[in-house]
Amino acid sequence: RHRSSPRMSTLGSWRARVAQALELQHDYDHRKLEPAFADAGAQEAAVLLLLKPLSETDAEILLTRRTDTVDHHKGQIAFPGGRTDSEDSHPTDPSLTALTTALRETEEEVGLPRSRVEVIGTLPRMMTVTRFSVVPVVGLLRDPGTPVELTRNLHETEEVFWASISLLHSPGTYRQEFVEWGGGKFPTHVYQVGTHRVWGATGAILKNFLDRLGS
Repeated sequence: RHRSSPRMSTLGSWRARVAQALELQHDYDHRKLEPAFADAGAQEAAVLLLLKPLSETDAEILLTRRTDTVDHHKGQIAFPGGRTDSEDSHPTDPSLTALTTALRETEEEVGLPRSRVEVIGTLPRMMTVTRFSVVPVVGLLRDPGTPVELTRNLHETEEVFWASISLLHSPGTYRQEFVEWGGGKFPTHVYQVGTHRVWGATGAILKNFLDRLGS
């Protein structure tokens, strides 16, 4: 009788766990600040939340630090991704548009072939204060035991790194801060990963996903 390897078992375990997490009804609380952005020319975008399973209980998440030469969110920590281009559009199946954007942008920004990504699903669409309508696509790294050679786009990506879920859950990593925007004061989710401050839309998406995994 065929028996799966421990590595395949781990991947299957995470596949089921992530799929279950994405089915939960859990929104972004304060991040839906301006629903009217959707009617005011918000730009369609997508990002990839990619997990690399390490064990049955831990996995790493791919993050990037943007350069100071990009148009938006200079120097910030982000998931690979970006705005939707016309060639990404799937008129007969709009659900594929975000997936295509996320995989294309990830390939362009960090050199990860889309063939190495197994898409599991998506998190709820997020409207950002910078007028982006973002769909977070969630996927697993195929064959996580095989080394991943990432080649960053020097114009867009200053640094590429992985953050483990165990680290993100460790004491002192997460905190809530308040930021001022448009005359108002809003809470924001912050993760301190070494010298990297993960906040804003990326922090909110990360918090939403980790909360789902813990449910």
